[in-house]
Amino acid sequence: MKRIFNLLFTTTTFFEAIPNLLGNNSNEIQEQITIWLEMDETERNQLLNHSIDDLEITQRTQICLEKAKIYRLSDLVSKTENEIKNIKNLGEKSLTEIKEKMHELGLHFRH
Repeated sequence: MKRIFNLLFTTTTFFEAIPNLLGNNSNEIQEQITIWLEMDETERNQLLNHSIDDLEITQRTQICLEKAKIYRLSDLVSKTENEIKNIKNLGEKSLTEIKEKMHELGLHFRH
């Protein structure tokens, strides 16, 4: 599955094929890809350069991320979900909060 995603993300001509390839499970993935594709490269870079303050997460979650030296969205997307789970004092509720905010922006953790 990871190889399929990598191929699809690097080859824009395949983006229209996603619903057919993934069947009924494609809606969420298609939404994220649509958000990302509608941005040009400058907009993507600007988004990734935003501070984690802009996520509007709880102060506790923000402090945990900052102690782990995660200050920008680019820092966040460069981590795997397991790396985030292992941050000291960051619990399941904080992880869920981060994932929801990232999803709203069409972002995800590194695989």
